Amino acid sequence: MFRRATRTLSVRFAWRAAATTVLVVGAVGGASVAFWQSELQDALEDGVADHLRALEVELDLAGIDPGAGAPPVVLPTPERFVQVVTPGGRVVATSSELASLGPLLPTADVLAAAPDDYVTDIGDPRGNGDRTLVMARLMNVDGVDLIGIVGASHEPATAARSTALWIMFVGVPLLGIGIGYGVWLAVTYALRPVSS
Repeated sequence: MFRRATRTLSVRFAWRAAATTVLVVGAVGGASVAFWQSELQDALEDGVADHLRALEVELDLAGIDPGAGAPPVVLPTPERFVQVVTPGGRVVATSSELASLGPLLPTADVLAAAPDDYVTDIGDPRGNGDRTLVMARLMNVDGVDLIGIVGASHEPATAARSTALWIMFVGVPLLGIGIGYGVWLAVTYALRPVSS
């Protein structure tokens, strides 16, 4: 009788410990994933905004000729893509991978948002299927109005979130099982003199 009661008590403690562990660690982990996702999104937006601010200087140094018939200047952009268009929609500078594309954004939308930045999400124009954060701004280069467009993929943030969620869905239950088993062993050992 005592042996059966101690076994039931051990199992009850083990289940409670496992469930508490899964709930607490799962809640903390979920909040952490949400926090870091927000931080990664902010970092992505800050990086794109910084590149957009630096683009005006790059355009001065590159000697952009917005006149008709001039081929687009190719700008080096290792992590992000860039496009510079006239308010009329002619591409005057671009990342190499976008050289064959027309304007990525409707220029009327960017002009309507001025003097604020125009911010949106689009499918990655480089064709890799990712969603892309795009910011655009009306800027003046050597007395000429141009629209600077900078974009960066959401893929790194999405991949980090997927990895964190996968670790949580696998790791948290395993941790709960491990702690539950440890509590079961400890309670069983502690109650051994009672059940004898």
